[in-house]
Amino acid sequence: MRGATCAHFHEVAVKQKAVATAQKNILIIDDSKIGRVKPAFFAAADSFDVIYTEHGAWFAEEAA
Repeated sequence: MRGATCAHFHEVAVKQKAVATAQKNILIIDDSKIGRVKPAFFAAADSFDVIYTEHGAWFAEEAA
């Protein structure tokens, strides 16, 4: 997993600021999103302390 992307470039700066200033970063996604890439990249997978899917926790070290 490369990282987190979204469809809207105007959201990138806000999402990057949130990731940069958070004490802990948690990404919650359904597993159908894994492997899908939207045009606007905002955070590397290892930016998140933990990634949750409906199948449980996935720690960033495993996602890199």
